[in-house]
Amino acid sequence: MARITRPVSMIRAAVVALITAGALVGVMPAHADAAVRTLTVAQPGGTGKYGAGCTYTLTARVTNDDPVTFSVRQPTRLANGKLLRFTFDVVPRRHVAIFHWSPVVEGRFVLGARQGNSPWKLHGADVGRRLDLGSSCSGI
Repeated sequence: MARITRPVSMIRAAVVALITAGALVGVMPAHADAAVRTLTVAQPGGTGKYGAGCTYTLTARVTNDDPVTFSVRQPTRLANGKLLRFTFDVVPRRHVAIFHWSPVVEGRFVLGARQGNSPWKLHGADVGRRLDLGSSCSGI
């Protein structure tokens, strides 16, 4: 009766492949599906335009409680021609991240949020001069 043997090198290669696959699974992010589902910005009162010096709430509904990065790109141009941009990290609670935005200059803003390396959810906002309406704040 003939005995079938596998070369030792094939067995070693299979073991190395299994160990490597297990190591790769261990370094993958726990929440590969992290993403912002929706980004909403509180609507301005009165005129429908955001006001410089007023405060508005950005709400990101996300898939998990990993940190969310909010981005505010202002219409202020830098010396190199690029727009001024700020980012802020917020830890969500029950899949909701909240950020309070207070524009200080007039112009067109681009607001964004993302979780992990997911695509940005963006929202445009036109900001005008502040008009205090007593119970609300708006822009003109």
